Amino acid sequence: MRKSKKKFFRPNKIFAVFLIFPIVAIVLFFSFRKTVTNADISAQLEVQKVENQNLAEELNNWKKLYSEVYGVKEDYRKSVQEITDLLYLKKMPVGGQSVNPPLKATDKLTIKVLRDTIASFKEVQSSFYDLKDFLLTRRTIINETPFIYPLKTSGTVKLSSAYGFRQGLFKQDAGQLKFHPGVDLVANIGDPVQATADGEVRFLETENATYGILIVLKHELGYETWYAHLSAIKVKLGQKVKRGDVIGLVGETGETTGPHLHYEIHIGENVVDPMIFLSASY
Repeated sequence: MRKSKKKFFRPNKIFAVFLIFPIVAIVLFFSFRKTVTNADISAQLEVQKVENQNLAEELNNWKKLYSEVYGVKEDYRKSVQEITDLLYLKKMPVGGQSVNPPLKATDKLTIKVLRDTIASFKEVQSSFYDLKDFLLTRRTIINETPFIYPLKTSGTVKLSSAYGFRQGLFKQDAGQLKFHPGVDLVANIGDPVQATADGEVRFLETENATYGILIVLKHELGYETWYAHLSAIKVKLGQKVKRGDVIGLVGETGETTGPHLHYEIHIGENVVDPMIFLSASY
């Protein structure tokens, strides 16, 4: 008698499919989810990169704007100082702490205000340039015109002989009417003589029969100034001098009755009365 085989449970094909399908579905779901998540992260990173690039560009534009504002402000400050110097005003005292203003690069109103400020500064700057040119011309005219007294003294300058015709002072011309082409200013031997305008030493002489020791300065606007009867020369031929520089010392050399400075002003080939300029000095 044959023994019957023991039957074991064997899943059929349909059961196997139903068993595997959920597993495959779960795997696919998580794979898809991971792919979507990675894509989302990549998209966010790209958006972030674009935003960072825009912020960097905005920051760079802000830096340029701030630099422009600072540059205009510095030009404005320098122009004010130059004009102050040209007007012979001393530098005014200032103080306080310097801090950066609480401005935001994204604030459109702030940027507009700064743009308007730059435009206003540039408009004022243009006016300052015109004023500066005028003052520079004015200062050049003043410095090149012999307005100041040739004697460097804080006291009163005494005029001993004026410009024009006068009686002869010496035996050879006694009783004759002689033309005096300058002014005589009373001083002591050794008193400093100063240049009355910016210029250049054009001529030096130490043994002139009439003028004695003589210095002649040439000035850019066509003036010449002559300083005669000196006791010493403090400059060299061709030297540039500024108004107020000491060029020599008072003496009594040449034809003179005592210590004084003989001072002349020439315009081209003509001599003029120095008192026209000295009376306008300040």
